[in-house]
Amino acid sequence: MVPAESLEDIARWGSSMLVVSVTGENARSASSAGPGEVEIGRDLAVRVEQVVWQHPGAVTTVSAGDQLSIYTFPGYVEIDGQRSPARAQGALRMEVGQRYAVALTDDITDGAQVLTLLNTFLLEADAIRLPDSPALSQAQVAAELEDLSTDSGNTGPEKGESLLQRVERAGQPR
Repeated sequence: MVPAESLEDIARWGSSMLVVSVTGENARSASSAGPGEVEIGRDLAVRVEQVVWQHPGAVTTVSAGDQLSIYTFPGYVEIDGQRSPARAQGALRMEVGQRYAVALTDDITDGAQVLTLLNTFLLEADAIRLPDSPALSQAQVAAELEDLSTDSGNTGPEKGESLLQRVERAGQPR
């Protein structure tokens, strides 16, 4: 719904940038992708290893050691009864036992305040690799996001507000 590839995007729309370890996964919802095809979402169990940054106005705060569930879609595609791993075009597929940097945003799902995945990034020796840029240390990412979120105007999350409502309030993504 919103761009989330650059630090500017994350400062504008994100609530948290975290380093997480994927500890488990479960298939969840399914939807038809065409004749004989089904796309299946998945819930990933993750442990927060490091809070790199949190938006000053974040509604849902996170701490190192917290356990979270992150929904991804699609997680699998099933064609004629054969299930295979899947991911959105251009996205990383998080795997159990691996570490990633993730950008999350406050959202509302089924009337509950939740954190929704904006994007997943590779970790390279504890540095974060964003698309089309060199890997940055976690400290560099945190400092840049802190500076950018201060300058991002009134786009921070608000309690009880969905991401769609936030986009409507704050203006369309740049």
